[in-house]
Amino acid sequence: MNWWQQPFVQVALPIIVTFAIATLYQGKRIDDLRDSMNKRLDAIERRLERIENLLTDHNRRITVLEERTSPTADSTPAHIWALAKSPPTKSVSA
Repeated sequence: MNWWQQPFVQVALPIIVTFAIATLYQGKRIDDLRDSMNKRLDAIERRLERIENLLTDHNRRITVLEERTSPTADSTPAHIWALAKSPPTKSVSA
């Protein structure tokens, strides 16, 4: 019987070679998938940082707007109540 006619060479060796090739190919595919996912996650992180910066900017702008449009210290309710409780002042007429 020749060596290529042995059951190991005809059955087991092709299976082993097939598994070895498939393992190497799948390993490469997994690495490609990992790289692709890392790129996508980095892009998502960059987008989230931009959104966070926009929200921070909007918050700053709203704060400035509120400061600009808020009532002054003299027209606060506490000041109005103090004026209402104080006795009326006499005005000098000419």
